[in-house]
Formats: sequence, structure tokens, C-alpha cells
Amino acid sequence: MSIGIEPVGPQGPPDSLQTESSFAEKLKAVLPKDLSTEHLEGGILNRKIKQFTELRARNKVLNFSNPVEATNTVDITSEYKSEDYIAAKQLEKILSQPEALSIEVRHAIEQLERAIGDCASKTSRRLLFQASRGERETYRSPEVAQGEQLKPFAHQLRYLICRFVRQQAKLEGLSPELDLAYLAEHTEDLKKLLEGIPQLVEDVYVTDVPLYQKVYDHFDRLRQTGEPVEIYLARDGIFAYYGRRAQAAARSAEADEVMVPKYKSLLFNRLMSGTFDDLGLEFGDFSDEQQERMIKTQERYLEQEDIRGDVHFFDTGYVGTIPEHIMQIMGFNPEEISGRIHLLSAEDRNRRSGGLRINHSGAVDVIEHQRPKLTKSAAGFVEEDGVVTVAAEPSTPKDIFYSLIIREAIHRHFWYTEKHRQD
Repeated sequence: MSIGIEPVGPQGPPDSLQTESSFAEKLKAVLPKDLSTEHLEGGILNRKIKQFTELRARNKVLNFSNPVEATNTVDITSEYKSEDYIAAKQLEKILSQPEALSIEVRHAIEQLERAIGDCASKTSRRLLFQASRGERETYRSPEVAQGEQLKPFAHQLRYLICRFVRQQAKLEGLSPELDLAYLAEHTEDLKKLLEGIPQLVEDVYVTDVPLYQKVYDHFDRLRQTGEPVEIYLARDGIFAYYGRRAQAAARSAEADEVMVPKYKSLLFNRLMSGTFDDLGLEFGDFSDEQQERMIKTQERYLEQEDIRGDVHFFDTGYVGTIPEHIMQIMGFNPEEISGRIHLLSAEDRNRRSGGLRINHSGAVDVIEHQRPKLTKSAAGFVEEDGVVTVAAEPSTPKDIFYSLIIREAIHRHFWYTEKHRQD
């Protein structure tokens, strides 16, 4: 199964190439306007034609009518759906009641349960210098976790393992009835998957957590004089969004409504803003008609996602072109745009988060390029029946598993620390 739209406009059959002359005419519309006719008719044009035709033959990469609309379909075969959740929960229930199973399967489950318990204990120990004793205990002790209104970490690991099994088995064409057999057969692989968790969680506490806290503190200061709406740009800003969501939930639970932030996550990447790095094209390089079509799609998407009001955008780095483009579409005064952009590392210091004294380019590199994500980079917008969605293929089951571990760690930390803020 796949989603997406067929290319809009006179592009010909999906696997065909345009003639060089007709392709050149379309290409002139998307090349920078200040290029002279001589340049267009010379080597630059020929190289661009070759580059575009090769890319188009491979990926159908550019929609000439509306460049921000997806031109190739996105495979969502492995998308985690409600029936997959039900199957994973059923498998989790079986793991907790294995008495009726065969000896071989029970043995595999026992090994996996020991590995889960060891993982929870090792994770707690790895946080010796990053978290308080009480917070560390929420990883090790189910009773302490429940007392803090958190699910036991081992319980979460068990479910995420079952979710991974369902997704991996699904990719291999196996029905949910075979999940248990798959788990038993791949117990050693699942144990290795668990082995990477303590180090990953420690890295998140060392790199991500301190920076996110400073960003939240700065947003809280803004709340003292206004009603900022915090927009966390995904994919790279999604982990900061998870932390703020946990913090907000803890404040609501404590009836601290005054300091409950307004926040949203928004998936919006460079391609969706009209910037094609691999083609050397930016939004301003396109024709006026193309720009108008792109803006209309982007406006409908932002309205649909309820992006309005006193917005402030968080992203990792480095320039802030995406939030700048969004605010230009929203009609913000150019002079106030930089003050509404909050980056961990910024070429323009006015766009660095007010809670940070220096740029944190090393952390940005880790978050952007080493942290696993739930989805692959978005391929563009898809509009069907008046609804604008984003075409994004799920990541591999392994990346999804570790991404959810990061989300769990960030949630636990900011929930716990907010609950104990006055201690």
C-alpha cells in the first residue's frame, strides 16, 4: 500500500523522459531569474538538463506545477496501525502469562525477560551522574515508577519489543499469529537490541536534556509577559516537543495552569518550504506562478494545523530558514522574525535560543544526524479531498524502536523533574 499523488502537469508517462527542448523550457522557469539568456543557452543549461533528467528518471523528484507536492509515492507498508497495536498488546500479554506455552518458547521468553530486567537496572546505573536517585529508581523499580505516576520502565521495554516484533514480522510478510514464533526464533537479536539502550539513554541525558531545559526556561520567561505558542519543528525538534509535553502534563496534574505552555509540533522540512538542496534550487528560484501554487498549499497546511497567534519556533540549527519562510507566509513583519526563532546553534546570534549563551553545534549534529527518527524525511505535501497531509515513509523498525526509547527517556525525565520542582 502507498500514498502520494501522481505528478501534476505535462510530465508524460511515469517512466519516460521529456525531449531536451521541452525540458529546457520548463527548466528555464525554475533556474535563478538573474541568469542571462547566454548562460541559459550555454553549459549551465546543459549540465542542469542532464542533472534534472537523471534525477527525474530515478525519482521523479520535481513536480513542475507545484514543487512542494510529492511527485513520487511513499511506501507505508510498515506503518504501525491500530490492528498492529492490538497484536503487539496481545503478544505482550502472552509474555506475562507463558505457562501454557511449549518449553522451547517459555525458555526464550525467560531469556528475554531477564534481558529486559537487566536493561532496566543497567540504565538506572548509567544515570548515576545525570539524574537524582529518585529519578534513577523509576527506571529500576516498578513500585517507585508507579508511585511517581510513571509506567515501569521494564513494562515499557516489553511493549516496545513486542511492537518491534510486529513491525519486523509485518515487513517480512508474516501475520500476527506468527509473532510469538518470530520472537522465540529471534530472541538473541532482541537481546542485542536491548543492549544498546543504557548507553543511548545516558547520551540523551548528557546531550539533549540540559539544552531542552534551557529552551523551556526561556519560553517560560516569555510567558511572563505574553502568550507565546511554541512550535517545535519536526523531525529534528520532535524530542524537545516530547519533553515539553511531559512538563506541561505534570504542571496540569499539579494544577499549575498559569505556567502550562501552549505548544505544538509541526512537520515542515526544507523541501516542503520549496528548497531543493540536491538540485541547487531555492523558493525564490521558481517562477511567480509556481511560487503562488506552493504558497497556497503551505497556507492551507498551516491553517489546517492551527499555526497562528504569537508563534515562536524551536529548531535545532543552523540558519532558521524554515521558520523564517513559515512566518513570511503568515505575514509577520521581517523585523520581528529573528526574535521568534529559537535554535540550539545559530549563525545569527539573534536566532539562538535566549537560554543559551553559546552555540551547541556538536549537540545539533548528534540530534540531527545520529538520533534515530520515527519517519524518513518527508517527500512533500499530498492533498486529497481538501485535506493537506505530509508524505513521509516510516523509518526502519530498529530506528523506530530506539526513537521511542528516546521519547520514553525524555518523557520520564521532564515529568519527574517537574513534579519535584519544589523539592
